[in-house]
Amino acid sequence: MEKSEIALVVFLKNAIAGKVKTRIAATTDDRTALEVYSELTKRTIELIYQLEASTYLYFSDHIPHDFEALKEAVKRLQYGHDLGARMSGAISECLSDHRAAVIIGSDCPYLTSEIVDKAFLKLNEVDFVIGPACDGGYYLIGMRAHHPDIFENIEWSTSNVLRETINRIKNSGYSYHLLPELEDIDSWEQWIKYKIHIS
Repeated sequence: MEKSEIALVVFLKNAIAGKVKTRIAATTDDRTALEVYSELTKRTIELIYQLEASTYLYFSDHIPHDFEALKEAVKRLQYGHDLGARMSGAISECLSDHRAAVIIGSDCPYLTSEIVDKAFLKLNEVDFVIGPACDGGYYLIGMRAHHPDIFENIEWSTSNVLRETINRIKNSGYSYHLLPELEDIDSWEQWIKYKIHIS
């Protein structure tokens, strides 16, 4: 499977103060949380430029006309009643034109192009590829076919997301590969830890 046959789906929230990084805002303030989110988004964009894949940017509230980066990317709007429905819809749309799709967000600045490339390559061999997050969720999920049941009735933003997802994959008889475990940035402490890491 050539990389050009893969859709890289990037979930982004519109950068609006008070609507992004609310846990960080609770510790600091809305403006600081927005600055953190903007820096994480910039880091994600830099990562995407290192990859060879058809890129789709899915925004949370509206498609911004002033989003200058990644002009070659397809920009779409997320839809659905929860995160699972939104991811399922994006996967379904992209798999109509590609042989595989990989979803990432902007919460994991530790994610590297090497790890994403590994995900692309592993989709030659397995049905699913997952990047486990330290909090029990995942920072990346990829698949070769649309499996909406993987996303339905999941209790999102809990420590059970990864476990439940893997159980469903196993119970359905599909194969999967786990990437290295990485930490998402959800708290001010995690952000400071990351800034120390890169300094």
